[in-house]
Amino acid sequence: MERQTYGIDASQAAHQPPGGAAAQRLVVWILWGAFVTTHLVFALVGVLIRDPSLVEPPQTVAPLAAIFVAVAVAGLGGAYVIGPYMIAPRTGFVEQLIVRFAMVEVIGVLGLMLSVLGAPLLWSLAFAAAGVVAVLPLAPTEAMFDWHAQLRERARAS
Repeated sequence: MERQTYGIDASQAAHQPPGGAAAQRLVVWILWGAFVTTHLVFALVGVLIRDPSLVEPPQTVAPLAAIFVAVAVAGLGGAYVIGPYMIAPRTGFVEQLIVRFAMVEVIGVLGLMLSVLGAPLLWSLAFAAAGVVAVLPLAPTEAMFDWHAQLRERARAS
């Protein structure tokens, strides 16, 4: 019986963690949980380091916040629209998800930056909440593993 590699070509399969596909799925779930948690950590750090006496008026930080929103939307576009097709056929499934998670994690980092720069707390927390909401649908599913394997097969056939 041939070993299923779930989007990993045979030369890379030997370098997979012990347990093969089951271990890979566990790694993906752990990574996903870590990326969800980082948004919460960013929010907590933003609240803890905040100095209420240094809060900037909203009109001072608003132009920067608008730029951050544009960057966050670009990260979402990369994670959900471009990311899967741009990198999936060329890499393993884990690498593809890490890149997608990182594209979404930018949202939480931007929220932390707003907090450091003295933006209203609600703005910073909104970025953290948006980051959590954006990463939740990226939770790995069996369908995602299968879809990635199909993309890899199509890439090999062409």
